[in-house]
Amino acid sequence: MMNRSIVYSAISILMMGILSVRPAMAQPKENLTREVEVVKPYTPEVSDFSKINDLPDLSDTLKVQTQFDYSIRSSVAPTEFAPVSLSPVQLEPPVMPLNYRGYLKAGMGNYLSPLAEIYYHPANTKAYSLELFAQHNSSWGEIEMPDGNEVDADNSDTRAGITAKRFFTSSALYGDLNMRYSTWKYYGYNAEPGSVVTNPFTQHGLLPHIRIGYQSVGDKKFTYDLNLNYDYISDAFDNTESDAGLNLKLGSRWKSFDLGMTGNLRFISRGGFSQRDEVTGFQKIDQGSYFRVAPFMKVEREKYILRAGIILDYESFENGDNEIRVAPDVEMIWKALPGNVEIYGNLSGGVIPNTYRNLLEVNPYMYPGWMIPSTAETLHLGAGVRGSPFESKFHYNIKASLSIWENQIFWSHYGLYGSYFIPMMDDARSIDFGAEFMYRHSDRFSAVFQANYHHWMMDVLPEAWHRAPWDTELSLRYNARQKFYVTMDLLLNGPRKISPDYYLIAGESSGSTYQVSELKTIVDLNLKMEYRISDAFSIFVQGKNLLNRHDEIWGYYPTYGIRGLGGITLSF
Repeated sequence: MMNRSIVYSAISILMMGILSVRPAMAQPKENLTREVEVVKPYTPEVSDFSKINDLPDLSDTLKVQTQFDYSIRSSVAPTEFAPVSLSPVQLEPPVMPLNYRGYLKAGMGNYLSPLAEIYYHPANTKAYSLELFAQHNSSWGEIEMPDGNEVDADNSDTRAGITAKRFFTSSALYGDLNMRYSTWKYYGYNAEPGSVVTNPFTQHGLLPHIRIGYQSVGDKKFTYDLNLNYDYISDAFDNTESDAGLNLKLGSRWKSFDLGMTGNLRFISRGGFSQRDEVTGFQKIDQGSYFRVAPFMKVEREKYILRAGIILDYESFENGDNEIRVAPDVEMIWKALPGNVEIYGNLSGGVIPNTYRNLLEVNPYMYPGWMIPSTAETLHLGAGVRGSPFESKFHYNIKASLSIWENQIFWSHYGLYGSYFIPMMDDARSIDFGAEFMYRHSDRFSAVFQANYHHWMMDVLPEAWHRAPWDTELSLRYNARQKFYVTMDLLLNGPRKISPDYYLIAGESSGSTYQVSELKTIVDLNLKMEYRISDAFSIFVQGKNLLNRHDEIWGYYPTYGIRGLGGITLSF
């Protein structure tokens, strides 16, 4: 059986081989030399791929070599996309929402210095907001003068106000009403050489402020802000001043440009002031109007911001004097390294009306009722570099500027060893350098240091009276576990040249002589500490002039010695 199976298998294999050879043998001999081409449809294969990402990935530009006899003319599609470097978000510890709507602060210090402050805002809604505040601080003490005599140096400042806003769909109606009443003593030396003021007179100022306006909200294509304001002042000598103004701001987006304009119309009326100063020739101005219009165009791109415009100022007075001034208004910012290095520059100018209210805020010991013309900055050229490197923990700003002034203000005494100051005016040029550095380490610690240097070049006056050539400030803030807060400030103000007599300086050409004095550098060290017993209650203490220096902020006006103050703050 086994041999028979083997025979059958051999026969089957032999028959299959014969059948497969017969068709090939039947082909003509000449056809055996033909070429055979096997063609199938081309199926392209991707040699590499990557997952689509949010940011551009250039790995898909790898060239793929093919085996076919044709070529592809390729080009890279242009794109303006460039990722912007964003500063990391500062993570803060979670704060529980509180429903406090206001706070009350009260304290008392030496030199009989009471402090009281209250702030309150009702439940604001999407339709309106309202804020109320009131504040009082004063000192009732004596200051020791350089000759050993003590004199009263009382002063007080009381303020109260209300701010309200009514919201509509795309606009808002807002208003402010503030009232301020301040008193102070002219405790410096009087006009008689070698004597001091034994009973200095008290000056006071009543300063109300009203503003009401209407502005756009939310719409960035077209913005507007129109408001009316009114400021008033009256002093202890029946000198009064009314300052009413109409202010307008417009802005519009046109294609890739921002177009805008600011306008201001002011009307100032005075009463009770001196008619004329015989030395300077400045005449009393009972009424005056000021008009300013400043159109501009702004272009903002990824690497730079450019703003260009002009400032047109017009002044008109009741005595018939009219003047028009035109100044440039140009600003450029180049983001060399966005967030780290920004280079900026500006070119501008303009007129600054000198109101009685503003002059008293600068120097409260000014001769009552003295009025001067406007100050004009005919040219201001500035440049600087700034940035926030190191994950925005560090900020710097280094700048320099050149200014050309007409009728710049300097301060001189009115009479030998006088208690009063007179604003003297001169055309001048100033070169200024400034630097600011800030470091912030989370919410616990921050430090700010800034310094400025000023160089004055006068046309007539021999010195820049009462102008410090340099000033600097160091501020430190520390927060321990949201409970204990420490604030330290150190301020320095360089030596200032002072003149003994205004009339001697003004009459210098007639042969009068005078002696120039210099005030020593001001050094003021202040410290404040606050401890929060709870979210609603805290206590604080603070010390001022901790070095116990009697520096003269103004000539012949030394300051208090060490001042201490303590109190509480209650939230409700």
